[in-house]
Amino acid sequence: MHTCEDMYNRASAFHDGDLLPPEREAYEHHLEVCPDCANFYHSFRATIDRARDVLSVEPPPGLAEELVRSVREKLAKGA
Repeated sequence: MHTCEDMYNRASAFHDGDLLPPEREAYEHHLEVCPDCANFYHSFRATIDRARDVLSVEPPPGLAEELVRSVREKLAKGA
């Protein structure tokens, strides 16, 4: 990892544990010495965590049916 652009492009691979040990070490080192990339990666992880939280929430009963009904009504009206 030589540039910040490399860091952005490899954030997902780093997060998923898909980097080889030398690449992972270089990534970690860059995060230690580059505040911009450290902030970016912190935000990247926070976004993933929040997305997981949203996906774990159960929708209220009947929501799916109500959405289907609403879409069908709008389509019937030509909206």
